[in-house]
Amino acid sequence: MLTPGDVATVRRGDPDFDGVVVNLGLLGVVTALELDAVPAVDHRQVVLPDADVASLPDRLADLHRLGRSVSVFTRWDDAPSHVWVKWRDGDPDPAPGWETLGLAPATEELHPIPGLDPVHCTAQQGVPGPWVERLPHFRPGFLPSAGDEVQSEYHLAAQHGPAAVRALQEVGHLLDSALLTSEIRAVAADDLWLSPQSGQDTCSFHFTWTADLTLSSAAALVVEHALEPFTPRPHWGKHFALDVRGLYPRLPDFEALRRRLDPDGVLAGPWYDRVLA
Repeated sequence: MLTPGDVATVRRGDPDFDGVVVNLGLLGVVTALELDAVPAVDHRQVVLPDADVASLPDRLADLHRLGRSVSVFTRWDDAPSHVWVKWRDGDPDPAPGWETLGLAPATEELHPIPGLDPVHCTAQQGVPGPWVERLPHFRPGFLPSAGDEVQSEYHLAAQHGPAAVRALQEVGHLLDSALLTSEIRAVAADDLWLSPQSGQDTCSFHFTWTADLTLSSAAALVVEHALEPFTPRPHWGKHFALDVRGLYPRLPDFEALRRRLDPDGVLAGPWYDRVLA
């Protein structure tokens, strides 16, 4: 049994490892971290304007297969979507894939939020560069997104992606006053107990809301109601009102681990009481 101030080391393969990685700050303070490293490889990205928003559900899987990382930005209205495709230098050329879908790269730099200056965004046009300057949407040291905003994000089993897009298209007109932009992306499954991708590949829906918390909270409730049939898991660090109990099969195991590592509940607080307890 650990006592306050003890140092515990957990490594991949240990019984508790998959419960410790995503821990919501409830298991202790991380004092050191050892990372696996891989050789650095340049990446590229392009942005593909997509005016055919009505058929987005039918083409979603094909769009997400275009690159190593693909984000579809939309406002859930009739305005064109933007498909951000990122791939490693040396990967197969993704151009035939987007040409088959009738898409072509934009000839100017774009921002995920319509109307904002793309100077803050990472380079597009297929120009190679370090991963840190291509995989994020925004350049290090520059303003990310709109800056002053609220965010929500929901992850659901990948096979429900097209149906979820249709459900959100039906309520998109209710989101307009609060929504700055929305992003749809695919995320691979993992084994981490409290990860939204635990045990399932996901289709993930991100929402960047105006900083008006009244508007953004109301809009998030509309989204949660639309996605409810698909059992969405929320992003832990963003705004949500969902009851998460029952969404994570390993939550009881995490609770047992929490009680073992923090038997006095020193690290629990109002957020834990409201969301998990």
